[in-house]
Amino acid sequence: MKNLLTKAPRFLFFTGKGGVGKTSMACTTAVGLAERGKRILLISTDPASNLDEVLETKLGSIPTQVNGVKNLYAMNINPIDAAAEYRERMVGPYRGVLPDATIQQMEEQLSGACTVEIAGFSEFSKFVGDDSVIKDFDHVVLDTAPTGHTLRLLNLPSAWNDFIASNKTGSSCLGPVSGLAEQKILFENVVNALKNPDKTLLVLVSRAEEMSFYEAARTSVELSELGLINQHLIINGVFSKDSDDKIARAFADKSKTALDIMPVELKKLPTTTVPFRPSGVMGIESLQSVCCNGTDLAYNINAEDLKVKTAEAIKDIEPWSKFLKELEAEGSGVIMTMGKGGVGKTTMAAMIATQLAKHGNSVLLSTTDPAAHVTETIGKGIPNLTVEKIDPKVETQNYVCGVINK
Repeated sequence: MKNLLTKAPRFLFFTGKGGVGKTSMACTTAVGLAERGKRILLISTDPASNLDEVLETKLGSIPTQVNGVKNLYAMNINPIDAAAEYRERMVGPYRGVLPDATIQQMEEQLSGACTVEIAGFSEFSKFVGDDSVIKDFDHVVLDTAPTGHTLRLLNLPSAWNDFIASNKTGSSCLGPVSGLAEQKILFENVVNALKNPDKTLLVLVSRAEEMSFYEAARTSVELSELGLINQHLIINGVFSKDSDDKIARAFADKSKTALDIMPVELKKLPTTTVPFRPSGVMGIESLQSVCCNGTDLAYNINAEDLKVKTAEAIKDIEPWSKFLKELEAEGSGVIMTMGKGGVGKTTMAAMIATQLAKHGNSVLLSTTDPAAHVTETIGKGIPNLTVEKIDPKVETQNYVCGVINK
């Protein structure tokens, strides 16, 4: 990772599809810079952050010294918590003073996705747009949520400024517009910092997989259009072809195929390749092994023991065919697939939908994930199956307008 560490500007902004190792790579970079004597602040804006686990340090909403790394501090910004705190600051003083109906109306106005997004961005902005807050740090490493969230996050400043300029009602999903206008200078500082290639580097993290590259390329183009032109690509978890294991070789062949057809938008970027590590990237020692010496930690596990443990873990899970029959037996209804980024939600939803459609059921497959690739996953022209995509950005704006117009 030397080519990334040696050119690091003040702000490093990590983004990527769920499950690509974005947090691991952000932590690795932060540790690498700290090992070089730089004072680092690592921030996660992901509501599902696992920064604590990767760094083996209990973190909160203020910078905390990371165990075992002298110059590294880290923290979590949870936009949901930030919105809740803001909501209570706005509503709390009026409890017991105003009628309950009025309090409920205030809470409703401050309960939408708009509030969550902007409250999260407002917290994030303090560490990018206000030098006095980060004066003690040489670098700020930002580990954001998966790319759909990131794109909405980075669109907020211009959207908010436009809203402040055009709003005639005096109210918004974050309270009085006058309060928002006070943040305008801070927001402009954030935008200017993000667009300045001497200050900010956007690090796109991807696996050596076709869909992961597709998402990274899409993000690269969209963020370039927003002004983030200083970009770097990390390809994480690349398999080596010199393995004696046939499964590992199959993964290596798949990686090579994806690399051969990598989108041109990514091929032109400076790139760091990180080999697959059987031991994973978890804990300070592991992070140091990636950033500083390029070796993997010892991976000692007996294949037979792994087989027994796997069998024990899945023994009570019912077969796929039985699961589908149970879904069909229910008749019409709604099926929701949920899970952490990268676990295969889109794949499972597509498999369920296509199988039900092939059995003659009329199926609507819908996604609200901005980074989802449902159409690419299932292809086109499957009888009985309709695919739709709900754009959270559009629906959030519709919600905001609906609240404001009440």
